[in-house]
Amino acid sequence: MMSSSTSSARPGYIFLIYYTMFGATGFGVSMFLPELVGLVHTEWADHIQLYDVWYRCLGSLWLSMGAASVLALSHPLRFSPVYVCQLLYKSIWICTTCLPRFLQGNLNPMDGAAALLMTTFIAMDVMFLPWDYILNGVVTVAKSQKSE
Repeated sequence: MMSSSTSSARPGYIFLIYYTMFGATGFGVSMFLPELVGLVHTEWADHIQLYDVWYRCLGSLWLSMGAASVLALSHPLRFSPVYVCQLLYKSIWICTTCLPRFLQGNLNPMDGAAALLMTTFIAMDVMFLPWDYILNGVVTVAKSQKSE
């Protein structure tokens, strides 16, 4: 049964929640258990093993996004800051890592594929996030702090 906050969320936003839930969880699991997704004897698995600590940190972030998405199914509007965070960190990564490498002509195929996937998340965040709800909350907080 959907809660009242679920029924007021746009269908695209609900899709974003599922997309993040399955995508982030899948990639998070692949950082910890590459054998489950067939990455054991690949260049990707070797790269993950070489930078194990960083990939486990990234995997933890992705798994937490996936877990937050499960919780967001019952209260999607309350969890919208999770998707704002997703929009920000992916945009920052593309602008500071992928774009400079692309412009220099040395973006490897794995980073290019990751950037393409991240761009789909960014596009959906921009299109589907409940910006009116998010911005209204920011304005409300700013007004209450100003009156104190």
